[in-house]
Amino acid sequence: MEVTYLARRPELTDQVVRMLTAAFGGPAAEPFFRELLAHTMETEGIPATIIAVEGDTAVGTVGVWRSDMLCRQDLTPWIGCLTVDAAWRGRHIGSELQAFARDHCRRCGQTHLYLYTQLVGYYEKTGWEYMGQFHNLDGSEHRVYGCTL
Repeated sequence: MEVTYLARRPELTDQVVRMLTAAFGGPAAEPFFRELLAHTMETEGIPATIIAVEGDTAVGTVGVWRSDMLCRQDLTPWIGCLTVDAAWRGRHIGSELQAFARDHCRRCGQTHLYLYTQLVGYYEKTGWEYMGQFHNLDGSEHRVYGCTL
């Protein structure tokens, strides 16, 4: 298994779109994710899309973005849409994707990284510090995490 940039394996874009739509919004979200990926095909700088690959199969992904939360524009950069294919979970691929994203941000001169989630207990295991909660426009509660790079 290799962690790399989607920009280095653009032929896997359709697989990554399917993975993201399955995890974060269903088929109606496909045009959004296709456009997002088209604008994150970078290997230097932010934004970037990072993927975990086994052979010719994308098995996980995470994005590095300038912002992922309208109400916290003071925090940058962010990781978002971390997901690993269900058949590949339990192999620490999510942790490897996070480590790659952290290294990428360090190379970009960043000193901190942020994320938001509804998960409790996962990110604490991989070095993230809970910063507080916020309410999204739909009323849902999310947790904000940060880490020092």
